[in-house]
Order: sequence, then structure tokens, then C-alpha cells
Amino acid sequence: MKNYKLLIICPLVALLCISCGSDMAGDLPDVSQKGTTVIKADIESILLEGDTRVWPEGAYVGVFGSESGINEKYVLKRSDAGLSNAEFYGPEVSGETISAYFPWSDTFTGRAGAMPAQLSAAQDYADTTALEIFRTYCPTAYSSMNGGRMKFFYPFGMLRVRIELFDCLKVQRISFTSSGAPAAGKGVILSDGTLKMEGGGVSSVVLDCGEGVDSIREDGGFSDFYLTLIPGNYTDAVLVIHAAGEDPIVCTLRSIAVPRIDASDYKLASVTVSSGDPQGFIVNEQQFD
Repeated sequence: MKNYKLLIICPLVALLCISCGSDMAGDLPDVSQKGTTVIKADIESILLEGDTRVWPEGAYVGVFGSESGINEKYVLKRSDAGLSNAEFYGPEVSGETISAYFPWSDTFTGRAGAMPAQLSAAQDYADTTALEIFRTYCPTAYSSMNGGRMKFFYPFGMLRVRIELFDCLKVQRISFTSSGAPAAGKGVILSDGTLKMEGGGVSSVVLDCGEGVDSIREDGGFSDFYLTLIPGNYTDAVLVIHAAGEDPIVCTLRSIAVPRIDASDYKLASVTVSSGDPQGFIVNEQQFD
């Protein structure tokens, strides 16, 4: 039996992807308050199709107004499909606060100043890209009107775990436990874009790897394990790796920052467990193609 006791002190931020920018030309007009409302939507900070930032054909957003408009369905202008910025048409809404989310659902409930957001604490391993995994647990993007522009964002972040040990381990489960701020659960997105848990947070996120995933791939590279988390600075959090036939690998994360996946660089936090370092971890920076 091997017993790994690991201590990580430094935070690490890695790039999830870098894609070409989508600068807006000029200022966007305010939302019309008469007749059919036109909203100019900019998705500079959202991923929709693969790793490009475009509005898909047939996109709908749900719009809330602080004085009127409850989950109004807004339709993408057809000629703008495939662009990063577009016009959406829908019923009139009014008020000091106008908020929206994507994609629209007829069962979505909320209000302009507080729209519900939820992150599952029980997550499953998937042999796919980090973006696809992230969108499984963070399928909804949010926005509030700012200067006539809707800028959509995802409220959560990701932690990548890579186990670079000489022995191939069959990883069955990875858990992340926060000592303070919640790591998952139910909350709301406020009108300023802040995520507030309102007592619905839980401290632990568990990644279930089923019958087990080899830490070393057939091509000789190392497997990546992704956990979707509430963004923030975690201190004294604990990462535990359970592998078949092994004692748990315990990592005490003295300080690690999990950024919100947002804007043009799509950062994620990363922990690398390695036998090549006296403390059992490597801090480096990695860019995803």
C-alpha cells in the first residue's frame, strides 16, 4: 500500500482556451421602451459552439424586467446567427434592472435582480474536453443590461486534477472539500453579476469515476480530471484521490484561486500531483489548444 500525503501551497491558473476576440464596433443603443424591444447581445464572455464564441441558429434568451416582463422569450434575428454579437426581439420590458439568461426555458423562474443558478455537487467523469464537461454542469449563461448591452457570462469555474505518478492508478473518485466558502449548491445571480449562495451552498464536490479511470493513458500521457466549482479563493481546502488498491491521496490546498470561466482567456485552476517533487506537486502554467 502506498500512502501519499501531499501539501499544495501555491495557487495555479491555467488557460482553458484562447480564441479570437469579438470586439464590438461603437456603442450599442439602449433597449427600446415602446412596442417590440430590441436587445443588442454581446457574447464576448461565453462559449456556445465548440470553442468559438458565436450565437447558434435559433437561439432564444429569457429576459426579465424589474417592473414588467417575466421570463419573456426573445428571438435571435436570423441574419445574425453565427456572430458573436446580435439583436434579439421580444415583448416590451421596462425598469431600472433588465436581466437575461441563455438558453431560454419556459420553466425558468426568477426576477431581474436575482436569477437562480445551481451547481451539482455530484459530478461524473467524462472522457471528453474540458469545455464539454463544463457546459454539462454550467449550461446557463447570465447577463444584466449595462449601457444598452447584454454581456453574457457563466457563473462557475473549473479545477483540473492531473496525477503524474510513475505507477498507473485506477482512479475511482476525487473529492474537493472547502473549509469555508461553499464549493457547489443553489444560489442566485444578482444584477451586478455576483453569485450569492443564500444558504444553498455545500462544502464538497465529488467526481465519480465509475469503475475507475487509469491515471496514465494508453498513449503514455496523463489523464485529466475536471471538477466544476464555485469560483473564489479557497484556503485550507482538501483534495482526496481514491484509487483501487491504494490508500487515499490527500492534498491540503493551503491557498488556491478558482477563477470564473469568463472573458477571452478562459482560465481554470489546476493541481498536479507528482512524485517528482519533494512535496508531491508541481505548479506550472499550461495552455490548451
